[in-house]
Amino acid sequence: MTKRIIFSLLLVFIIFSCKGHKGDNNENPPEKDYKALGDATIDVFKNAPIVFNSLTVPNGYNEPDKNGVIRLVNGRLILKKLEIPKYERNVNVKLKVRLVSNGDPYDRSGSIFILHDSKDGVTPIQIAKNAKYPKMEGELEKYPGIIKLEDYEPCVEAMRFMTPFGVGCFSNQPTPAGIDKWEKDVKWECDITHLYSLLEDDAYLGCWIDTWVKGGFLIDVKLEITESKENKPIEKYKVLPLINTIPYIGQNYPDVFAYYNEGIKVKAGIKAKEAKLYYTTTGHGGYHGGDEFTKRENIISLNNKEIHKFTPWIDSCKEYRKWNPTSGDVGGGLSSSDLNRSNWCPGSIVSPIVIPLEETNIEDGTFSFAIPEAQKAMENMLNFWLVSSYVVYK
Repeated sequence: MTKRIIFSLLLVFIIFSCKGHKGDNNENPPEKDYKALGDATIDVFKNAPIVFNSLTVPNGYNEPDKNGVIRLVNGRLILKKLEIPKYERNVNVKLKVRLVSNGDPYDRSGSIFILHDSKDGVTPIQIAKNAKYPKMEGELEKYPGIIKLEDYEPCVEAMRFMTPFGVGCFSNQPTPAGIDKWEKDVKWECDITHLYSLLEDDAYLGCWIDTWVKGGFLIDVKLEITESKENKPIEKYKVLPLINTIPYIGQNYPDVFAYYNEGIKVKAGIKAKEAKLYYTTTGHGGYHGGDEFTKRENIISLNNKEIHKFTPWIDSCKEYRKWNPTSGDVGGGLSSSDLNRSNWCPGSIVSPIVIPLEETNIEDGTFSFAIPEAQKAMENMLNFWLVSSYVVYK
């Protein structure tokens, strides 16, 4: 009898001990394993020509070539569909570019951007297939596709760059005093980790250079993705494009800011946390009295409240001389590439400014982008501003 009682008590103790351990496990479940895929390097474009040649690249849509490259706008715009691993852990993404002239001796504006062919609203691909940009109001009607609308989003710019005068193709020319040798190419890189969410699922990476020469340029573009060693879930941000005045396809040179001294208005229409505004700007044209060579204030507002005001300007362009073998003499011992400009130099990359947004909810927010002293384009005085901006948020 005593043995039976002892056995029963022992059995009860074992049962409750097991239940106690089970409860402890529920409170501290095993850490989830987020699959590690490893680092990746994706060569998007390799020695790809960007040209202006209506004979070899007809207007309209051209099917992808054997390397998957789509060529539009007589070769001035190239696109390629991306295949990005489905990462579960955090990643760092770098965009790396190498460029040489293949016959174009001039400094040209360049832009690398991201688009989704499946998004609502038209894209450069659809425009090449004879689609139309959404109708704009007022003076904006002359500049279609530059701002976010209810059913349309402009392309998101990942990198702005300015080609040097003739690097590579013309680097065998005699050097002036102070230059030991011309560089053979120009290279740039930037961190685009905050844009990672845009690179997945049917995304295209595009590259545009404002060349008007048959030889144009040759470009390498690659993505370097470094995966975190930590077993933590990937943290993705959303991206809302607001404005992009770069005339990728079917658009005019944007002297639009000269017509909107109080700013171009763009509605946000999102609920956002930890939001940041990215803003890239460069002034162009007009020779010595134009917006390229004259300081112009840029003003950014949200809900009629000024959030940032600055004058984009670079005064160190002489540092880029060795990348500019065909830069012309402008007198006074200076070359054209030495002249300071509105936020760029021939051969430079242009980084965005980043503005933290105090509002945690900008669902009803309206942004305004103004360059009050911007000049209109007039015959041979082609003033314009290339401005792109987007919001990154959770």
